[in-house]
Amino acid sequence: MTSDYCLLMLYVPPTLEDAVIDWLLQNHPGLTFTSAAVAAHTGEAEGLSIIEQVSGRKRQVCFSVTAPAAQCPELLEQMQSAFARTGIRYQLVPLVGQGTF
Repeated sequence: MTSDYCLLMLYVPPTLEDAVIDWLLQNHPGLTFTSAAVAAHTGEAEGLSIIEQVSGRKRQVCFSVTAPAAQCPELLEQMQSAFARTGIRYQLVPLVGQGTF
C-alpha cells in the first residue's frame, strides 16, 4: 500500500521546543503538527545528565508532523540544515490513514 502522506516524529530537547515550533510555522505553515512532553528511555548513559542517568529517562518534546509524502525528503533536508548537531532524533513512517470523526 502506498501512502500519500507521511508521519514525521521528532524527539526534541525541551530547550529547542519553541525554536522548532517557530521554524515549522514559518517555513511550512500548511503542515499539521502536534507536540507533547515525553520521557525518552535508553540504556545508554552517553549524553545524559546525572539526574537522567539515575531516573532512567530523559525529558523530550515529541512532535508529530503530518506531511504529504512528496514533501518529506525536502522537509527532512531543511530540518537537518536548520537544526544540525542539536540532538534532535526523528522517525519517518508512511501514514496509512487519517481523518476526523
